[in-house]
Amino acid sequence: MKFHLSFLILFTINITNIWGQSFTSVTERSGLNKSIHSNGIAVADYDLDGDLDVYIVGSDPYDPQKEITWNRFYSNNGNGTFSEVTEGANIRGGVTSPEKGSMGNQFGAAWGDYDNDGDPDLFLTNYGYNVLYNNNGNRTFTDITESAGVKGREDDHNSSACWWDYDLDGDLDLYVSAWFGENILYENLGDGIFTDVTEAAGLGDAGFTWSSVPIDANNDRLPDLYVVNDFGANTFYVNLGDKTFAEATEQFGLMDVGNGMGVDIGDYNNDGLFDIYLTNISSLFHCPLFENQGNGIFIDKAKDVGVSDAGWAWGTEFFDFDHDGGLDLYVVNGFESEPGNNFFFYNLLESDILESNFRKAFFWNVSEVSGANTGEEARSLVTFDYDDDGDLDLVVGNWWTMPQLFENQSQTKNWLKIELEGTVSNRNAFGATVSITCGEKKYYRSNDGIDFLGQSVLPLHFGVANAEMIDSVNVVWPTGESELITDVAINQTIKIIEREGLVTGVKQAKKLTPQPEFSLLGNYPNPFNGAAHIEFNLPEASLVQFKVMNILGHEIYSQTLSAKAGRNHISWQGRNMIGSPVGSGLYFYSITFKSNMQLTGKLLHIK
Repeated sequence: MKFHLSFLILFTINITNIWGQSFTSVTERSGLNKSIHSNGIAVADYDLDGDLDVYIVGSDPYDPQKEITWNRFYSNNGNGTFSEVTEGANIRGGVTSPEKGSMGNQFGAAWGDYDNDGDPDLFLTNYGYNVLYNNNGNRTFTDITESAGVKGREDDHNSSACWWDYDLDGDLDLYVSAWFGENILYENLGDGIFTDVTEAAGLGDAGFTWSSVPIDANNDRLPDLYVVNDFGANTFYVNLGDKTFAEATEQFGLMDVGNGMGVDIGDYNNDGLFDIYLTNISSLFHCPLFENQGNGIFIDKAKDVGVSDAGWAWGTEFFDFDHDGGLDLYVVNGFESEPGNNFFFYNLLESDILESNFRKAFFWNVSEVSGANTGEEARSLVTFDYDDDGDLDLVVGNWWTMPQLFENQSQTKNWLKIELEGTVSNRNAFGATVSITCGEKKYYRSNDGIDFLGQSVLPLHFGVANAEMIDSVNVVWPTGESELITDVAINQTIKIIEREGLVTGVKQAKKLTPQPEFSLLGNYPNPFNGAAHIEFNLPEASLVQFKVMNILGHEIYSQTLSAKAGRNHISWQGRNMIGSPVGSGLYFYSITFKSNMQLTGKLLHIK
């Protein structure tokens, strides 16, 4: 609790002044505006052209005469826009449910390469029968549900699906969660055939499941399974290594009896252990953050780190939005009786907003100034780099209105994206983990693709702060074999193939339009006594606004100056507007160009 008090006293600042809006809605411009009444969203490069495509599931009962009820599939044009290709690709879904469901009739979409042929296939969950589409490799799909044996039961409300290799035989099996009914585990037998092994495996959970996520919770290289249930207790199943599982929820410390909905896996404190964040209805049950202790035990740290209250929470994702190396957290929110804004929690672990002696894994609620705190009643969420510029954007599925695509405006620091391709393991390498080393820093990612009511096939994304080179990338494949690659350049997408190593350093970030070279070159000395000097680049001659704020967010100094194109210099003498010296302490400054572009930094004054 000491950190909470000191943080609130020292750093309760006007975050609008020093943080700025980080996301902009580009839904209309992008073309993702035909879908209304959405449930799940899933993303993959279905045509292998290098751009990520988006499938959006409609929630209403399917009616071929009403477009509002159709699922929509959008192909990425590679220029910041999407084109709808649902009919041409033949993946509308089109399953008629027995009756109207209270939580929707069409639920989830899960991408996964079940036949290891190199292109992602698509599984859809519904109230009633499910659908499996095989990717034909020519931008079309074929419904193979009946022959594959994954149709399910007519009366089940199948909420989500999880592709995973539970038996580590090199192909993807399928776990189907039911919000009403019993969950089903299908084992992949090869040749496009699956068989129901639920009873034999011991995974027949019937707890009103919204989400399920694989995680190796005891570090034995076997994928365990956490099942998130709406009414009653969640269940954790430990993999025994013989195609069976044992319930071990209390043993692992993963008890939660709230209205579980969404879940995500991430190493929020950068200790090399994967933690679990779970969404509930916060007014009834807080949202737990189960911190992995490394000994088969998890401890709920949500209240300690500031993420226990996220409203009526649904989909959630860990992601490093500004590439500082710390995983931030986004949670979508709302229900008909309690609509609310989405939550954006900024992780201060690696942020340079705080001095190093104050840094720890603690989340700062920056929802109001993020530009992504929509008040729509939301359900699903995927974080992905839609415009391939290196940073992660957000697509949010809304229940009553069109989805929202939020473009990341941070454009800060360095990054790396890694595509994995299994050869002995499943082609998507679901179940692999990756760590990268940059000097003394190390960052970790788990490759599962799980979203709320969806599963996506995406590159793993790392922010690496100001690192100028990745010292090493270490991949641990689902088989347990590891692969080490050294001296990798920053700000690119690389591809690693199992047992072949780095085969391509293939793709630099692209920009949709030329970006102005408005950049901060640094401030010195820092700490300072007497005068601080700030340097910045400007793309053209212009007036700029320079402001200094104290830690309470109060503006103490401002200046408008005429700056030239190229390198510019500002000096601040450590005085306020009436010329009086300021006291020792931490100060924040901003430089604003053309009223809508802003750079921020910090200064430590010592007298």
